[in-house]
Amino acid sequence: MTENDMSFLPEDYIERRVEQRTNIVCLTLFGIVLIAVVGAFVITAQQRRDVAQQQEKVNASYTEAARRIEQLDDLQQRKQHLLRKARVTATLVEPVPRTFILSELINRMPPTVSLTEFTLDSTKQAPVVKAAVKTTAAIDTQSKSAAALNAIAAQPQITRYQVALSVEGLAPTDVQVAQYMTDLGACELLSDVSLVFSEETPMDGLVMRRFKIEMTLDDEADARLIEPALASRRDQAPEPGTAMGAAADSGDDLFR
Repeated sequence: MTENDMSFLPEDYIERRVEQRTNIVCLTLFGIVLIAVVGAFVITAQQRRDVAQQQEKVNASYTEAARRIEQLDDLQQRKQHLLRKARVTATLVEPVPRTFILSELINRMPPTVSLTEFTLDSTKQAPVVKAAVKTTAAIDTQSKSAAALNAIAAQPQITRYQVALSVEGLAPTDVQVAQYMTDLGACELLSDVSLVFSEETPMDGLVMRRFKIEMTLDDEADARLIEPALASRRDQAPEPGTAMGAAADSGDDLFR
């Protein structure tokens, strides 16, 4: 006989006990699975909310960056506009007045030198367009404002002039001519000071040196930034009847 055959419990009772244990195990497993599913759903929902918040922050950051870039582009355009206006204004306002140039030429003369002729010639220079080197990021940024760039490129070029000066005069010797050239070369307004000729010429029975000096006005010269040369030529006036006095008298017509 087997052990089941020796059991004194009814068979239907045993079957109910087995069925109850099976149901309890199934309910337990179902509860575990249900808790796992609910937990996974809660965790997924929380992660989704976190991702949404992070995305909102990133979108807000991109929006703020785009706004700042737009403000920067606007400021750059305003800066370029103001710079163009400043350059145009600087062109209209003469940086070096002609009277200032003439005063520099006179005040830097040695007392024994006299000018007989003064020439000023302005030549229009061709505008120079500088090619800008652009990075890939700059090209991407500027491509968004192509209309503004085209408007900037369409602006007229500012006209610049090259000013050439020449003076002719009389001096007792070449020493005074060389001294005059040295003083002119020290002037910050002038450049390329060169002697065209220096030759003997009779003047009221005296032998004088007639000379011609050419020079150019510096392109970046600005009289407001330069301390003018001051000289009192009355105190150093040469005596009449001498070679120095004859040189001074011959140049009076230039300044009358």
